[in-house]
Amino acid sequence: MGSKERGPGRHYECRGCGQPLYATHTHQEDSPVRDWEIDHQHPPSACPLERLLPLTGSADQAVHLPQAPHLLLPLPH
Repeated sequence: MGSKERGPGRHYECRGCGQPLYATHTHQEDSPVRDWEIDHQHPPSACPLERLLPLTGSADQAVHLPQAPHLLLPLPH
């Protein structure tokens, strides 16, 4: 059975507009692969990358999703 939880202690900003993003994922306990959804926390007034969000997909970490390097700016903990 999957569980939905916040991303693993990582916080991101959008590379396009600098606004904060949320990251949630579901996963099976016996698998390192997670199903991710990443999007703006609040709808931005203008973001050049808005058409690429929400970013969804399966990966062990959010940064391994396709397009993640172009969208996510990791912030320090």
